[in-house]
Amino acid sequence: MKSNITIDLDWLVTEGRILAVDPGKSTGWAVIDCGHELVRRHGLIKDIYKRDALIQLVYAIAESDVLVIEDQYLDRKKKNGRKVENVQALITLAAIRGRIEMLWAREKGLAIGANEILLKPTEWQAALNLNSRASRDSRKHAAAKQAEFLTRLTDLSQHEIDAVFMGLAITRRLKSGQLLKQAAGV
Repeated sequence: MKSNITIDLDWLVTEGRILAVDPGKSTGWAVIDCGHELVRRHGLIKDIYKRDALIQLVYAIAESDVLVIEDQYLDRKKKNGRKVENVQALITLAAIRGRIEMLWAREKGLAIGANEILLKPTEWQAALNLNSRASRDSRKHAAAKQAEFLTRLTDLSQHEIDAVFMGLAITRRLKSGQLLKQAAGV
């Protein structure tokens, strides 16, 4: 996890809001009220490449204090018994994340990376409290159940579910003080 938080974390924990984003061609997002651990708004941008696709994020950015966005990694899958790296997918996801980070910085009047937390999938999925060997489907199912409980909705896309749970995982880390320890390198 990488973070560059310039606001008062005590205030963020009690009164702040996090915008959590799961970037992809279909991008899920959620605004989380840290003090109450409530999902205030959420949505899905079905095609991030459309001209006005990011407009819904402008409103979410306006009411948020910190951006939490999933970091990209080189996905290694097995194909015909060999590990295959999908470099093109990594490039595409990094470009989408960059668009979102630039929009955040422009709308907030900040430097790129300010008041932002990059979170690896394994870091936020650890908050599901599942066995480390749990299948991807098990992790998705557990995240969906918790997201449904928080939003009271059952028709969320996987990207919205991931965004909700990322925001919740960071909120809980903030409240437990873990984020402060990690930022200090303890």
